[in-house]
Amino acid sequence: MSLSELAIAASVLFVLTSGRNGSNGAAFTLASLGRRSKPLRRDAEPGVEQFAADLSLALAAGCRPVEALSRCSRHRRGAVALRGQLAVERISLGLDPLSALGEGRDAAASQGEASLYVALAGELQSGLAAAPAVAAIARAAAQGARVRESERAARAAPLVQLVVALGLVPSALLLGAGVVLAGLGNAG
Repeated sequence: MSLSELAIAASVLFVLTSGRNGSNGAAFTLASLGRRSKPLRRDAEPGVEQFAADLSLALAAGCRPVEALSRCSRHRRGAVALRGQLAVERISLGLDPLSALGEGRDAAASQGEASLYVALAGELQSGLAAAPAVAAIARAAAQGARVRESERAARAAPLVQLVVALGLVPSALLLGAGVVLAGLGNAG
């Protein structure tokens, strides 16, 4: 199952279990899931794979969703962790957890990150364990990171060839010219 299919499945599951806008002020409907101020990137933002793996581990260890998000956000650096800390801070200031997780989902920079918030909110609302979904998101994000690294390595190979062509070839020619000039100087 791809990351986008997983995100859609988690979103639909969450919408179906939440009823029509929910009575707790969390306005998650199919229309709100499709409406975003900025488009999501298909590739994961750096750090999503580590953050999702940590979150999966915390949930598997028995932490509640907000507690797991809090622990992972405190122990990681980067934009993903900062957005997690922001959601946790909003909850600690009295905002409804579902609303705070919804805002985290809306602020997410990638589909994988948005799916993390949907999975956590789904556990809060329906009681379904978020750990399997978060573990799948972590695996998909790690696979995406491996693919991006191999693509980056493939793009680096022509640059290495360019350095060799522009640096080594002229220096070998100059070395050869130096030998010829030295030979001419000794002959005369």
